[in-house]
Amino acid sequence: MPKKKEHTPQDHKRQHGKAVAKLLEEVREKDDQHHQDEDEVLMKEEEKEKFEEE
Repeated sequence: MPKKKEHTPQDHKRQHGKAVAKLLEEVREKDDQHHQDEDEVLMKEEEKEKFEEE
C-alpha cells in the first residue's frame, strides 16, 4: 500500500476551491432555473409594451 502523501495547506486550499466551485455551480443552476421563469414573464411584458407602442 503506498504511503499517503503529506497533506499541505496548498492541497487543502485547492480541494476547498474545487468544492466551493462545485457548490457555486449547483447554486447557479438552481438559480438559473428560477430566473428563467422570471425572464419569460419579463419578455412577455416587454413584448406587450412594444406592441402597444406601435
